[in-house]
Amino acid sequence: MPSKYLLADERVIRHVPYSKLMKDEQGRVVDDQGNPYGVTYLAFELRPVDEGHLSVTWCEYFDDSDGHALACAIDLTRKSRSVGPNGGFAIAAVGGIDDFLSAREKKVRFVHEPVEGNNAHALIRRWPADDVELLEAIAADVGWEVRICSNCAVPAADHCGVSERGELPA
Repeated sequence: MPSKYLLADERVIRHVPYSKLMKDEQGRVVDDQGNPYGVTYLAFELRPVDEGHLSVTWCEYFDDSDGHALACAIDLTRKSRSVGPNGGFAIAAVGGIDDFLSAREKKVRFVHEPVEGNNAHALIRRWPADDVELLEAIAADVGWEVRICSNCAVPAADHCGVSERGELPA
């Protein structure tokens, strides 16, 4: 099956456990207005099983005609892995991540690679995991939108149809 590359205007989400979210002195992940502080570079470190690829979920796998693609991607990620209520999700445009890394002479590829339980799963190949300074900059400067799990809307099942781009080849 040929690879399906994600487009610059599409979005990916990454689950971020509570331990990898930014916190204030009291351990809170949101300010008094409910705005998340952000994510630490640890959210983008790879585990040995990741084999050099950052695991994400592709939002536009889902039809977004009703504005539910992000909520559907979050819901699917919740169903496919252990996601606690105090964790969060980091959301960014593929083009924003790619431009940021390209400006630093790092070339990555965003590839749709479904896994059991998550047909919207994608990989960011050639992730620069060995450069902590770069990971810190990725966490601080890419422009991630952060949502805390307890504040994430869950769409009705009938709102999570697959987009034309998300359709798997027959």
